Amino acid sequence: MSTEVISKDHKVTARMNGDVLECKLNGNEKLQLYKEMFGIEDEETFKLLLSQTANSSVLPDTDDKYNSVMPLLLDIAPKDALEGMLVE
Repeated sequence: MSTEVISKDHKVTARMNGDVLECKLNGNEKLQLYKEMFGIEDEETFKLLLSQTANSSVLPDTDDKYNSVMPLLLDIAPKDALEGMLVE
């Protein structure tokens, strides 16, 4: 999968490599993306929450799951980890 997700400040190109979501970002950009999607700063927590959110989608294709949930998460923009967990 390869998709571009528009965050508030920049574009993110993400793709699935097996079961792993890969994003070409530097450290500060990753933290910004984690905060914008889930209100968190931890990469492992981000991967877990994003995977759980995508897997809750009824869409059968993995590409479609991630393509549908990532923009929604950015649009909701949780302010902290508690709000991020509630989004999921």
